Amino acid sequence: MRHLLLLILFAWLASATPSAAYFGKNKVHELGEQWLVTETDHFVIHFYEAERELALETVPLAEAIYGELRDRLGHEPKSKIPVILYSSHPAFQRTNITPGWIDEGTGGITEFLKRRVFLPYPGSHEEFRHVLAHELTHAFQIDIIAPGGSSREIQEVSVPLWSLEGMAEYLSRPELDAMSVVWLRSALTEGDLPELTELARYRDVRAYRFGQSAWRYLATVYGEETPGRYLAALRATKDSDAAFEEVFGKSLAMLSREWRADLRREFYPALSEADRIEQHAEVIVKGANLAIAPSLSPSGDWLAYLASRDGSIALCVRERRDGKEKRLLAGDGADGLESLRPFHGGPRWSPDSRYLMLPAQVGAHDLLILYDFRERTIAAKISLGLEEVRGLTWSPSGNEVVLAGLSGGRTDLYKVNWRTREYVRLTDDPFVYLQPDWSPDGRTIVCATDRRDGSAPLHVDRKLQIAYYDLDGETWYIPAFQAGNNTSPVWAADGKRVAFVSDRDGGLDLYTRLSAPGTTRRITRWDGGVCGLVQTSPALDWARESGELVFAYYENERWSVAGMPDPVDRLDLPMPTPLDPPRYHAFQEVDVAFTDEPAVDPAPIEPYRIRPYRPRFSLDGAVGGGSAVTEGGLYSGSSLSFTDLLGNHRLNVLFGIYGSLNSSDLLVSYENLSARAEYEVALFQFSRQSIDWYDGTGRGTLYRGASFGVRWPFDRYHRWETTLRVGEGDAFHERQTLTFFGLTQSFVRDTVKWSYYGARSGSRLRIGWEPILSDRLANWTFADLRFYREPFDRVVLASRTLGGWLHGERAPAFRVAPRFAVRGFYSDSWDDKQYAVESLELRFPLIDFVQLGWPLPLMFGGIRGAFFFDAGVFDDGDRQVYRYSYGPGVRSDFGPVQIMLDFPSKFDRDGRVGPTRGFLQIGREF
Repeated sequence: MRHLLLLILFAWLASATPSAAYFGKNKVHELGEQWLVTETDHFVIHFYEAERELALETVPLAEAIYGELRDRLGHEPKSKIPVILYSSHPAFQRTNITPGWIDEGTGGITEFLKRRVFLPYPGSHEEFRHVLAHELTHAFQIDIIAPGGSSREIQEVSVPLWSLEGMAEYLSRPELDAMSVVWLRSALTEGDLPELTELARYRDVRAYRFGQSAWRYLATVYGEETPGRYLAALRATKDSDAAFEEVFGKSLAMLSREWRADLRREFYPALSEADRIEQHAEVIVKGANLAIAPSLSPSGDWLAYLASRDGSIALCVRERRDGKEKRLLAGDGADGLESLRPFHGGPRWSPDSRYLMLPAQVGAHDLLILYDFRERTIAAKISLGLEEVRGLTWSPSGNEVVLAGLSGGRTDLYKVNWRTREYVRLTDDPFVYLQPDWSPDGRTIVCATDRRDGSAPLHVDRKLQIAYYDLDGETWYIPAFQAGNNTSPVWAADGKRVAFVSDRDGGLDLYTRLSAPGTTRRITRWDGGVCGLVQTSPALDWARESGELVFAYYENERWSVAGMPDPVDRLDLPMPTPLDPPRYHAFQEVDVAFTDEPAVDPAPIEPYRIRPYRPRFSLDGAVGGGSAVTEGGLYSGSSLSFTDLLGNHRLNVLFGIYGSLNSSDLLVSYENLSARAEYEVALFQFSRQSIDWYDGTGRGTLYRGASFGVRWPFDRYHRWETTLRVGEGDAFHERQTLTFFGLTQSFVRDTVKWSYYGARSGSRLRIGWEPILSDRLANWTFADLRFYREPFDRVVLASRTLGGWLHGERAPAFRVAPRFAVRGFYSDSWDDKQYAVESLELRFPLIDFVQLGWPLPLMFGGIRGAFFFDAGVFDDGDRQVYRYSYGPGVRSDFGPVQIMLDFPSKFDRDGRVGPTRGFLQIGREF
């Protein structure tokens, strides 16, 4: 009995420790940043030394946004808002504030419990201002809806995602941005614009873009104070539909009809004059949902691009003659690359068409990947220590590249000799430089920038415009009167023209302009938009020999790649008229050349004192309960979790009290996650009691001890774990004490890609070995391997292989398999030393969204179906037991856990075992 309880102890410790991550990606902290704090009237801003300048510029910006939100929402938060800044998105992804891995498309997060706002610098001043305002809006929303700061308050409120996210988008950007215009135009053209009552079931970017448009209409027609009134009504009614009716005097369905009619009035006149892309361009790659960042080889024979393939972003090429696609590289752990940078990266061909170069994330930095297309292999991985690379271009000779690189909160241009790894920084100022392209004569770089004349302060205008940099004279030339944002400039083969994308007409169309002072011409007027995933994504390329122009194009919720011959013949489209009211700053209609250094905004920010950050614990979460049983005494159990503001230090306390302290379970653990080597220290007391059903005698053992564990991540996907456990067990029914020692070694790999419905692709592996020494030696070896594949949209095939082997001198036989390894069978009744289980599961959407009007107005959804098959063999040394089960099941999320109801038909070697019955589990599907 004592050996049974001893090894159960180790299994319990592995699962009971709150921080124990069985799987999950790693957050590799390579830099060991020293965090600093500055406090303002309304904020406590956290940053590290490398981003000091960014933090100081954030101070007046955050205070200005605070004042605007206070006036618009009619509310003053009761306490200062913590803001945590990261200098880049890779640094942001490694935050410990949230336990999960942050997706590349997430621009910022506002956390509910401690009201923390944390975000990276996105490489663009204008986008940083927008994301900061968006997240601060969420901080105001939370303070209004849940003034007491309890999780119960927010859980009691029934509110759709679009109403909160759409409001945050509207208040951070009152006018529709070009990407939202493109999405709305496309939805209207295809007839896919949802009613606001239907928009509640959308949990993707449409909730943001369509929600922004809805709040823009509501605030314009019914008054700018309505967002604040809606939040106050939401706090009182706890129901979004009731709040809308109280504030606007109309049902949400009526407001939805008004909003859709207004959009038709606004966009239908322009759409009636728009062309379909097929009329003037050839669609080369029509991806299932994503094909972006195109690049043509100089001859025009090969097209390279990024595409979504098998759940990952991959580098693909397509021969123009036969149209066959070949996949060269992939991110998400394949080829040793974490990400191919779909938002701001993309491939570029060398002048001799032998090499492709593109940025890829590896660890905390971006590398330049030199891919030898002739040999079909990676020729070099070039590190410049840059956090992100935002576009690159080859020199005409092929010996150098110019790239836009982000470091320490600044985006500048760098010229790199890729053979010698030597580089020169071409710019070093507060302005943003993106998407460089090298002229055919090798003398000029064209790029998108928010650079302005030195007389213009930084906060006046942050729109991107086309600018030319003379490499020999080190001077800038910026053409005048560039309305709107102008991005993705590329040179024509003759070196006299530049094509680019502009939103001056509200959408995203192609324009061209002579490089010398001349007229800007419009090339396209389509119902979709020329763009990548975001407006600052590289979207164009112009072949130097064939003259073909290729571009990424959004239409009907998918991105494709299209091409057209030299567009010189399409220069007869009328230029857009100025928007009314004007949304864009108009510059003087004269060409400007200047060489002076830009002025820095002299905002008075120095009075705020900067101090070192010191961790202070505060409560993150608490769960508890209890009961009193006649003749059994008092039972109570609780779990408490404390962390510091950055999430780098965690203190966990668990206890279950059964009548007396000596018969209770206690666990106290401390984790330090601030460095690459994460460690955990724990103290425990663990009591196990049982009754012998034959003689009615009680048995039990009280274990006390300590554990120390270290996790060493090799990269985002692989890590090694070592845990040492020592202690003693007091078998009070036998009046003896047992000393034990255990050392677990585990290797973990996790490359799974996730969606809102769960794992969709990739694999997971945990394999390990644990020697356990007491009065005898036992060795426990185990393995858990899982695969996921998505053959159809939202349909996932999952497999799991489990195995375990208990061996050693006089190793005891007892249950080592998971309790319900084969669904429908309860394995506690088996004694085994070895086991192997194979599980297959087909998962599919069952009920996406249902709204009932009678008998109760209920909304529910997110219910998924499954068909499963489990097969296992269990060996106790003398005999083997075989178990099989299969059947249907349903799953539904309930907070952090999942409710799983399966209906297994059970079999052994002799045939069917019992009737089919419902089998309920609460946890997470494998």
